[in-house]
Amino acid sequence: MKTTELYVEQVLIGFFVIGIVILLATHGSPNIVWDTTTLKAIVGSTGLLAIAYLAGIVYDRCADTLLKDIEQHNRLRVGLKDIDLSNSVLISDPFPEQDIRTKILAKGSSIVEYLNYLRSRMRLTRSLATLVPALGLIWVLWVLNELNEDDTKWKYGTLVISLVYGIALMCKIFGWTYKPPETYELKEVNNYIKEHCKKDENKLTLFRKTILFEPVYWGIYVLTISGWIFVLKYSGDNLLLLIPCASIGLTLLIGWCWWRISRTFFSQVCSVMKNPNLFN
Repeated sequence: MKTTELYVEQVLIGFFVIGIVILLATHGSPNIVWDTTTLKAIVGSTGLLAIAYLAGIVYDRCADTLLKDIEQHNRLRVGLKDIDLSNSVLISDPFPEQDIRTKILAKGSSIVEYLNYLRSRMRLTRSLATLVPALGLIWVLWVLNELNEDDTKWKYGTLVISLVYGIALMCKIFGWTYKPPETYELKEVNNYIKEHCKKDENKLTLFRKTILFEPVYWGIYVLTISGWIFVLKYSGDNLLLLIPCASIGLTLLIGWCWWRISRTFFSQVCSVMKNPNLFN
Protein backbone atom coordinates (compact mmCIF):
# COMPACT_ATOMS: atom_id res chain seq x y z
CA MET A 1 0.00 0.00 0.00
CA LYS A 2 1.23 3.48 -0.83
CA THR A 3 2.17 5.66 2.15
CA THR A 4 -0.30 8.35 1.06
CA GLU A 5 -3.20 5.89 1.02
CA LEU A 6 -2.36 4.66 4.52
CA TYR A 7 -2.05 8.26 5.73
CA VAL A 8 -5.48 9.21 4.37
CA GLU A 9 -7.01 6.11 5.91
CA GLN A 10 -5.68 6.92 9.39
CA VAL A 11 -6.61 10.60 9.08
CA LEU A 12 -10.19 9.68 8.16
CA ILE A 13 -10.50 7.44 11.21
CA GLY A 14 -8.91 10.16 13.33
CA PHE A 15 -11.44 12.77 12.22
CA PHE A 16 -14.28 10.49 13.32
CA VAL A 17 -12.65 10.09 16.74
CA ILE A 18 -11.97 13.82 17.11
CA GLY A 19 -15.54 14.58 16.06
CA ILE A 20 -16.94 12.30 18.75
CA VAL A 21 -14.69 13.82 21.42
CA ILE A 22 -15.60 17.39 20.42
CA LEU A 23 -19.34 16.66 20.34
CA LEU A 24 -19.22 15.11 23.80
CA ALA A 25 -16.99 17.83 25.22
CA THR A 26 -19.16 20.65 23.86
CA HIS A 27 -22.49 18.92 24.53
CA GLY A 28 -23.37 18.89 20.87
CA SER A 29 -22.35 22.50 20.19
CA PRO A 30 -18.99 22.31 18.37
CA ASN A 31 -19.31 25.98 17.38
CA ILE A 32 -18.22 26.78 20.94
CA VAL A 33 -14.81 25.35 20.13
CA TRP A 34 -14.79 26.46 16.51
CA ASP A 35 -15.06 30.12 17.50
CA THR A 36 -11.83 30.00 19.48
CA THR A 37 -8.76 31.56 17.96
CA THR A 38 -6.65 28.54 18.85
CA LEU A 39 -8.72 26.08 16.82
CA LYS A 40 -8.82 28.40 13.83
CA ALA A 41 -5.04 28.59 13.95
CA ILE A 42 -4.78 24.80 14.09
CA VAL A 43 -7.19 24.33 11.19
CA GLY A 44 -5.24 26.85 9.17
CA SER A 45 -2.09 24.75 9.52
CA THR A 46 -1.21 21.10 9.29
CA GLY A 47 -1.72 20.68 13.02
CA LEU A 48 -5.23 19.26 12.80
CA LEU A 49 -4.17 16.70 10.19
CA ALA A 50 -1.32 15.60 12.43
CA ILE A 51 -3.65 15.26 15.41
CA ALA A 52 -6.18 13.34 13.31
CA TYR A 53 -3.43 11.05 12.02
CA LEU A 54 -2.22 10.25 15.53
CA ALA A 55 -5.78 9.77 16.77
CA GLY A 56 -6.42 7.46 13.83
CA ILE A 57 -3.36 5.35 14.60
CA VAL A 58 -4.32 5.00 18.26
CA TYR A 59 -7.96 4.21 17.60
CA ASP A 60 -7.09 1.75 14.83
CA ARG A 61 -5.19 -0.25 17.46
CA CYS A 62 -8.14 0.04 19.85
CA ALA A 63 -10.57 -1.21 17.19
CA ASP A 64 -8.19 -4.05 16.37
CA THR A 65 -8.11 -5.01 20.06
CA LEU A 66 -11.90 -4.91 20.33
CA LEU A 67 -12.47 -7.15 17.32
CA LYS A 68 -9.33 -9.29 17.25
CA ASP A 69 -10.97 -12.38 18.74
CA ILE A 70 -13.93 -12.23 16.35
CA GLU A 71 -11.40 -11.85 13.54
CA GLN A 72 -9.55 -14.91 14.84
CA HIS A 73 -12.77 -16.92 14.69
CA ASN A 74 -13.05 -15.84 11.06
CA ARG A 75 -9.43 -16.81 10.39
CA LEU A 76 -9.99 -20.25 11.89
CA ARG A 77 -13.15 -20.79 9.86
CA VAL A 78 -11.25 -20.09 6.64
CA GLY A 79 -8.20 -22.14 7.63
CA LEU A 80 -10.30 -25.15 8.64
CA LYS A 81 -12.82 -24.88 5.81
CA ASP A 82 -11.43 -27.72 3.66
CA ILE A 83 -10.54 -30.04 6.52
CA ASP A 84 -12.70 -32.95 7.64
CA LEU A 85 -13.36 -31.63 11.12
CA SER A 86 -15.30 -34.66 12.30
CA ASN A 87 -12.55 -37.23 11.68
CA SER A 88 -9.19 -35.52 11.90
CA VAL A 89 -6.58 -34.32 14.35
CA LEU A 90 -4.40 -31.45 13.20
CA ILE A 91 -0.65 -32.07 13.20
CA SER A 92 0.38 -28.84 11.45
CA ASP A 93 -0.70 -25.22 11.27
CA PRO A 94 -3.79 -25.15 9.00
CA PHE A 95 -3.28 -21.50 8.14
CA PRO A 96 0.30 -20.12 8.55
CA GLU A 97 -0.80 -16.65 7.55
CA GLN A 98 2.31 -14.76 8.60
CA ASP A 99 4.62 -17.09 6.68
CA ILE A 100 2.52 -16.79 3.53
CA ARG A 101 2.30 -13.01 3.76
CA THR A 102 6.06 -12.79 4.28
CA LYS A 103 6.66 -14.88 1.16
CA ILE A 104 4.22 -12.77 -0.84
CA LEU A 105 5.98 -9.57 0.21
CA ALA A 106 9.42 -11.05 -0.44
CA LYS A 107 8.47 -12.09 -3.96
CA GLY A 108 6.73 -8.82 -4.69
CA SER A 109 3.78 -10.66 -6.14
CA SER A 110 1.08 -8.67 -7.92
CA ILE A 111 -1.41 -9.98 -5.38
CA VAL A 112 0.21 -7.72 -2.77
CA GLU A 113 -1.70 -4.70 -4.08
CA TYR A 114 -5.01 -6.54 -3.84
CA LEU A 115 -4.29 -7.81 -0.34
CA ASN A 116 -3.30 -4.31 0.77
CA TYR A 117 -6.53 -2.99 -0.72
CA LEU A 118 -8.51 -5.52 1.30
CA ARG A 119 -6.60 -4.75 4.50
CA SER A 120 -7.27 -1.04 4.04
CA ARG A 121 -11.01 -1.73 3.75
CA MET A 122 -10.81 -4.04 6.75
CA ARG A 123 -9.30 -1.27 8.88
CA LEU A 124 -11.85 1.33 7.79
CA THR A 125 -14.91 -0.88 8.29
CA ARG A 126 -13.51 -2.20 11.57
CA SER A 127 -13.10 1.30 12.97
CA LEU A 128 -16.47 2.49 11.69
CA ALA A 129 -18.26 -0.56 13.07
CA THR A 130 -16.94 0.23 16.55
CA LEU A 131 -17.56 4.00 16.32
CA VAL A 132 -21.12 4.05 14.95
CA PRO A 133 -22.73 2.91 18.26
CA ALA A 134 -21.22 5.95 20.01
CA LEU A 135 -22.28 8.21 17.15
CA GLY A 136 -25.80 6.80 17.42
CA LEU A 137 -26.06 7.72 21.10
CA ILE A 138 -24.61 11.17 20.38
CA TRP A 139 -27.23 11.62 17.66
CA VAL A 140 -29.95 10.83 20.22
CA LEU A 141 -28.48 13.31 22.70
CA TRP A 142 -28.18 16.02 20.06
CA VAL A 143 -31.82 15.63 18.95
CA LEU A 144 -33.01 15.66 22.56
CA ASN A 145 -30.89 18.73 23.24
CA GLU A 146 -32.61 20.54 20.37
CA LEU A 147 -35.95 19.80 22.02
CA ASN A 148 -34.84 20.64 25.54
CA GLU A 149 -31.41 22.02 26.40
CA ASP A 150 -30.10 20.24 29.45
CA ASP A 151 -26.47 19.38 30.11
CA THR A 152 -27.41 16.52 32.44
CA LYS A 153 -28.15 14.07 29.65
CA TRP A 154 -24.85 14.91 27.96
CA LYS A 155 -22.98 14.15 31.18
CA TYR A 156 -24.74 10.81 31.52
CA GLY A 157 -24.19 10.06 27.84
CA THR A 158 -20.48 10.82 28.06
CA LEU A 159 -20.21 8.61 31.13
CA VAL A 160 -22.00 5.71 29.42
CA ILE A 161 -19.85 5.92 26.28
CA SER A 162 -16.64 6.18 28.31
CA LEU A 163 -17.55 3.20 30.50
CA VAL A 164 -18.67 1.01 27.60
CA TYR A 165 -15.52 1.53 25.53
CA GLY A 166 -13.24 1.51 28.56
CA ILE A 167 -14.62 -1.74 29.99
CA ALA A 168 -14.66 -3.44 26.58
CA LEU A 169 -11.01 -2.53 26.01
CA MET A 170 -10.00 -3.66 29.48
CA CYS A 171 -11.73 -7.01 28.95
CA LYS A 172 -9.69 -7.56 25.81
CA ILE A 173 -6.39 -6.19 27.08
CA PHE A 174 -6.45 -8.24 30.28
CA GLY A 175 -7.91 -11.35 28.64
CA TRP A 176 -11.09 -11.49 30.70
CA THR A 177 -13.09 -13.01 27.84
CA TYR A 178 -12.93 -16.15 25.75
CA LYS A 179 -9.96 -16.10 23.39
CA PRO A 180 -9.88 -18.41 20.35
CA PRO A 181 -6.53 -20.14 19.77
CA GLU A 182 -3.91 -19.11 17.25
CA THR A 183 -3.73 -21.45 14.27
CA TYR A 184 -0.29 -22.73 15.32
CA GLU A 185 -1.53 -23.75 18.79
CA LEU A 186 -2.44 -27.23 17.59
CA LYS A 187 -3.65 -28.70 20.87
CA GLU A 188 -5.91 -25.72 21.49
CA VAL A 189 -7.14 -25.72 17.88
CA ASN A 190 -8.07 -29.41 18.12
CA ASN A 191 -10.01 -28.67 21.31
CA TYR A 192 -11.60 -25.70 19.57
CA ILE A 193 -12.79 -27.96 16.76
CA LYS A 194 -14.30 -30.44 19.22
CA GLU A 195 -16.07 -27.65 21.05
CA HIS A 196 -17.45 -25.82 18.03
CA CYS A 197 -17.97 -28.46 15.37
CA LYS A 198 -21.60 -29.52 15.02
CA LYS A 199 -22.24 -33.22 15.33
CA ASP A 200 -22.58 -34.99 11.99
CA GLU A 201 -21.67 -31.76 10.21
CA ASN A 202 -18.31 -30.61 8.92
CA LYS A 203 -18.99 -27.05 10.02
CA LEU A 204 -18.09 -24.76 12.91
CA THR A 205 -20.73 -23.00 14.94
CA LEU A 206 -19.63 -19.86 16.78
CA PHE A 207 -22.85 -18.37 18.14
CA ARG A 208 -22.38 -19.24 21.80
CA LYS A 209 -18.83 -17.93 22.15
CA THR A 210 -19.03 -14.84 19.96
CA ILE A 211 -22.47 -13.50 20.79
CA LEU A 212 -22.71 -14.21 24.50
CA PHE A 213 -19.16 -13.45 25.60
CA GLU A 214 -17.82 -10.75 23.27
CA PRO A 215 -17.67 -7.31 25.00
CA VAL A 216 -18.18 -5.53 21.68
CA TYR A 217 -21.66 -7.05 21.37
CA TRP A 218 -22.55 -6.11 24.92
CA GLY A 219 -21.28 -2.60 24.24
CA ILE A 220 -23.59 -2.27 21.24
CA TYR A 221 -26.54 -3.51 23.29
CA VAL A 222 -25.80 -1.16 26.20
CA LEU A 223 -25.42 1.91 23.97
CA THR A 224 -28.62 1.06 22.09
CA ILE A 225 -30.62 0.51 25.27
CA SER A 226 -29.14 3.71 26.73
CA GLY A 227 -30.40 5.58 23.68
CA TRP A 228 -33.90 4.23 24.25
CA ILE A 229 -33.76 5.18 27.93
CA PHE A 230 -32.70 8.75 27.11
CA VAL A 231 -35.54 9.08 24.60
CA LEU A 232 -38.14 7.78 27.06
CA LYS A 233 -36.83 9.94 29.89
CA TYR A 234 -36.28 13.24 28.08
CA SER A 235 -38.84 13.08 25.27
CA GLY A 236 -42.35 11.81 24.72
CA ASP A 237 -41.81 11.28 21.01
CA ASN A 238 -41.61 7.53 20.48
CA LEU A 239 -40.44 8.05 16.90
CA LEU A 240 -37.06 8.99 18.32
CA LEU A 241 -36.70 5.39 19.45
CA LEU A 242 -35.92 4.65 15.82
CA ILE A 243 -32.58 6.48 16.08
CA PRO A 244 -30.93 3.80 18.28
CA CYS A 245 -32.51 1.17 16.02
CA ALA A 246 -30.97 2.83 12.97
CA SER A 247 -27.64 3.00 14.79
CA ILE A 248 -27.56 -0.69 15.65
CA GLY A 249 -28.72 -1.56 12.13
CA LEU A 250 -25.92 0.49 10.58
CA THR A 251 -23.42 -1.00 13.02
CA LEU A 252 -24.42 -4.54 12.09
CA LEU A 253 -24.31 -3.70 8.39
CA ILE A 254 -20.80 -2.23 8.59
CA GLY A 255 -19.74 -5.08 10.87
CA TRP A 256 -21.03 -7.58 8.33
CA CYS A 257 -19.05 -5.79 5.60
CA TRP A 258 -15.92 -6.00 7.76
CA TRP A 259 -16.53 -9.72 8.36
CA ARG A 260 -16.99 -10.43 4.65
CA ILE A 261 -13.97 -8.36 3.60
CA SER A 262 -11.87 -10.12 6.24
CA ARG A 263 -13.09 -13.47 4.99
CA THR A 264 -12.15 -12.54 1.43
CA PHE A 265 -8.69 -11.48 2.62
CA PHE A 266 -8.10 -14.73 4.52
CA SER A 267 -9.44 -16.77 1.60
CA GLN A 268 -7.00 -15.05 -0.76
CA VAL A 269 -4.07 -15.76 1.55
CA CYS A 270 -5.28 -19.35 1.92
CA SER A 271 -5.46 -19.72 -1.87
CA VAL A 272 -1.86 -18.58 -2.18
CA MET A 273 -0.88 -21.14 0.47
CA LYS A 274 -2.48 -23.89 -1.61
CA ASN A 275 -0.57 -22.80 -4.74
CA PRO A 276 3.12 -23.00 -3.78
CA ASN A 277 4.12 -22.70 -7.46
CA LEU A 278 3.49 -18.99 -7.11
CA PHE A 279 6.75 -18.75 -5.17
CA ASN A 280 8.91 -20.67 -7.62
